[in-house]
Amino acid sequence: MGTPEQNSNYRRIAFIILIIPFLFLLFLSWRCTCSYRGNIDERVFPARWKNKVSHEMEDELSSTRTVNKFTCQTPNAWLPHASQGSGSGHGRKWPNGIVPYKLHCSLTFDDRLQVQKAFEEYHSKTCIKFKPWDENDQSFISIEVDNRVCGKANVCKNGGYQFVKFGRNCRNTATMIHQLGHALCLGHEHQRSDRDNFLNVKRCYIRKDGPMAKLYAEEPKRLYDYASQMHFKCGSCPFGNPTKPNVTKCGRQITQGLSVLDADHINALYDCQGCFRHRWLPIEYLTDQDFKDMYNFGYNSRTGSPLYPCRAQIHGEIAIGKYQKVDKTCYIPSLGKETKLQTNVEVLLIPGGLNQFGKIYQLVKKYEMGISPFLVPGGRQADQVGLGLFYIAFGRLKNMYGEMEGTIGKYSLENDKVFFPLGGGEQGSEDFSLLTCRKE
Repeated sequence: MGTPEQNSNYRRIAFIILIIPFLFLLFLSWRCTCSYRGNIDERVFPARWKNKVSHEMEDELSSTRTVNKFTCQTPNAWLPHASQGSGSGHGRKWPNGIVPYKLHCSLTFDDRLQVQKAFEEYHSKTCIKFKPWDENDQSFISIEVDNRVCGKANVCKNGGYQFVKFGRNCRNTATMIHQLGHALCLGHEHQRSDRDNFLNVKRCYIRKDGPMAKLYAEEPKRLYDYASQMHFKCGSCPFGNPTKPNVTKCGRQITQGLSVLDADHINALYDCQGCFRHRWLPIEYLTDQDFKDMYNFGYNSRTGSPLYPCRAQIHGEIAIGKYQKVDKTCYIPSLGKETKLQTNVEVLLIPGGLNQFGKIYQLVKKYEMGISPFLVPGGRQADQVGLGLFYIAFGRLKNMYGEMEGTIGKYSLENDKVFFPLGGGEQGSEDFSLLTCRKE
């Protein structure tokens, strides 16, 4: 028997000897759960070997880490196909747009920040809600780091566990937004069946890999979106070159977030309500019920015909103008002129009325806005890096006959300029109203 102090030390040593194997097993279990940690450099080339790596391999490795080298490894077989429409895939939509998620332990603190920014992009522009998983959730997405891929995700809601992954030097907000889009049933914009009307991929056929396959048809056929976060960069094979004037960039070359058309597509796909319930519908699909959901807010043409907001792709823009039911024409302001279009045009609908459960669509004078309400975006500027959004503006201008005539156009908040179509030209104004939605 030793002294009390010696006995105490013996007990400490015994406890440490007993606890070490347990901690070791716990560590091994954690390593198995988090099999893809760190960056690709650390996994493939430990620091002590870095000087032995050839220049050629360094170049190849660095090329996988550039933003422009973003590739999505979600297989074509998982994506929506022509027989399924644009919003199906092999699974179902998430009920009420609520997506339970788990954050895998392979995510670093910065990874989690990127994921949270991606969530906020969806929360601010759509009714989609990503919520932490709880025991009542049988289906969920697991957000993980996997340095074998740039980005990959299960498409739609498949039931039970499914993953959304990013890795390598693609561990950023834009990649996560793209992969979450797949989880929500979105396909690739550049794989639409009509993409050859917007991208020139002819020279890509001489390459071994060829152009990206065309997978699905849009019904109803919405406007093609060069700025979609679901569009790969353009200007090289296998993605092709834009064929429309004033378009040189695509996808994340334009914006790191959801485009206006991305948000509108998701809100329609998930039948979002509240201030996300407005819809843009191609004019060839309009029904009698749709006309009841169109609002002119008291703005009429010189002859008294009601005017409604419309939009179209022109000169690289998604431009906003006025639609007249009487001649089935959308009048768009662009490059100083008023252009008349009767195809590839969408009209604004507000199903459920202007006031639905206290969420009110209304016009607000630009100079009376004060604390900005929710402005309803409808378009974007050509090749504008960043937001470059157009909002829906209503105005009354003097026409060539000296009469005040109603019109609808586009307003740029960034440039604080408004453009209206009138009398064959494009006009500005200091006195106009903007379409907003607010909570009563």
